[in-house]
Amino acid sequence: MHETQQGGAQRPIRAVIVEDEAPARSRLSRFLRVHADLEIAGEAATGAEAIAVIERTGPNLVMLDIKLPDMSGLEVLRRLSDRPHVIFSTAYDSYAIQAFEVEAVDFLLKPYEQARVDTALERVRARIQAQETPPRITELLRRIGAEPIAHRIALHGKEHIVLANPAEIYYFAADGDIVYARTRARRLPVRRSLRELEASLEPQRFFRANRSTLINLDLASEIHPWFGGRYVVRFANLEPLEQIEVSRRQARLLSEMLKY
Repeated sequence: MHETQQGGAQRPIRAVIVEDEAPARSRLSRFLRVHADLEIAGEAATGAEAIAVIERTGPNLVMLDIKLPDMSGLEVLRRLSDRPHVIFSTAYDSYAIQAFEVEAVDFLLKPYEQARVDTALERVRARIQAQETPPRITELLRRIGAEPIAHRIALHGKEHIVLANPAEIYYFAADGDIVYARTRARRLPVRRSLRELEASLEPQRFFRANRSTLINLDLASEIHPWFGGRYVVRFANLEPLEQIEVSRRQARLLSEMLKY
C-alpha cells in the first residue's frame, strides 16, 4: 500500500468509470485495478447511469468520457450535487485537448494506455491525499460544455430547402440510409446521420428512443408502458397510432431522466 509522507496509510480512492464502449470500459477497469489503493465503486455507459451511480456511491474520483450517448460528460458534472475529482477521457479532439491543457485538467486520450492512466492517477492521488477540493472547472465548462446547438435544421423538399426550428420537429427517424424529420405537417429528409443530429441538438430535449429514432420530449404528450419493459411515446397534434417505441434499455434511461 502507498504511504503518506507522515507514514500513515493513504486515503483510499473510490472511482467510478463512465465510458460508453464496453471494451474500452473493461480495458480502463483492468488498468485501474493494478492500484492497490483504488476501489472501483461502479461503472456506467451513459450519462443518466453515471449520475445515478455517482450519487449512490459517492466516489472521490470519476473517470469520465466526454462524449456519451445521451448527454456530454460535462453535462453529467453539471447535474451532480457533489462534484468529485475527475479525469476526463476523449478520442482525439484538438479543441477539447487545448481546453484541457489551458485549464490544467487531467485527461486521457483513447485508446487507453497503462502508463498514461498511471500518470494521470498519480496527479489526482496527490490531490486526494492532500484533501484538496476538486479543481474548479467553471471555465472548462464554458469552453467545451456544450456542442454547438443547432438553431435551424435543413430539411430537403422536392423543390426547395425548409429551414426548420428543432423545437418544432417531433422526431427524427432513420429509414435505411435516409433520416427523416417529422414536422406537424409532413416528413422530410435530412442530410445528416442520427448521431450527427444527436450531437448538435439539446440533450435535455432530444432523446434517443431506440437505434433508429430521436424524439423531441418537449412535444411528447403521453408515455405508455409496453411489452417487455418498453414504452411507447405519443405526441400532441399527431395521430395516436403515430407512436414511437422506446427500447427496454432506453426506457430505463428515460425513467431516470424524467424521474418517474
